Amino acid sequence: MAESTLERTPVLSVRGLSKRFPDPSRRGAFTTAVDGVGFDVAAGESLAIVGESGSGKTTVARMLMGLETPTGGEITVCGRVRDHRRPGRGERRKRARELQIVFQDPYSSLDPRRRVRTIVHDSLALRGVPAASRGAVVDDLLEAVGLLARHGDLYPRQLSGGQRQRVAIARALALDPKILILDEAVAALDVSVQAQVLNLLADLREERGLAYLFISHDLAVVNQISDRAIVLRNGRIVEEGPTPRLLADPQHAYTRQLRAAVPRPGWVPQRRDQPVPAAR
Repeated sequence: MAESTLERTPVLSVRGLSKRFPDPSRRGAFTTAVDGVGFDVAAGESLAIVGESGSGKTTVARMLMGLETPTGGEITVCGRVRDHRRPGRGERRKRARELQIVFQDPYSSLDPRRRVRTIVHDSLALRGVPAASRGAVVDDLLEAVGLLARHGDLYPRQLSGGQRQRVAIARALALDPKILILDEAVAALDVSVQAQVLNLLADLREERGLAYLFISHDLAVVNQISDRAIVLRNGRIVEEGPTPRLLADPQHAYTRQLRAAVPRPGWVPQRRDQPVPAAR
């Protein structure tokens, strides 16, 4: 587990984050999706946000990425307080270097008209990597996520779900971010592939010092990837703490319900010290 966040400066701080949406069923009324959420994530730490569908966890991720504008609250990334107004091109580039996201469905997040190599190459161009160096860096990134060089010549439709998710991770890493948001990033994968991707993420975190914000409804997965967890219900944090303690001795009734709903009782992914096989 990562050392205490009290000993390190957070790379991501959220204070009083809130989001309201207009209620289409009532004129002038609003629905609160996120209500006063706050947390810190230190460099190299993995924090999970846990909750069922509709709890507000994905809305938090979208606000962090600038895909939704917060109704209230403050977001600080790498020591800079985010301006919630629409950013200019230069600011968008800077933010992309700080924070990246991997979505649940890699197929819908990858351009089906582009080959894998081009998808990753484009991110390197955005980062400013010299054109002459990009081919070698693409190969290194594909290798880092357990793919082979030949996968770079394929289209997303020619890959398996696990391979596509590895491409999505490589694309995110191409921008050399400090923080990676993983929004149900293994939920669409079968159990054996989940284990491989979770081990891959753990290795990348250790090698690169990445901070993770891991969003999931599955406590069995959260137990494998996170140091700490916060439990979100109806947009509010109802419990938080170190993941082992939270799962072994949950204090809130909602957390106990989530633990009881683990879909694969007794499932334990392969250990991190086992090698991650290259995708085929």
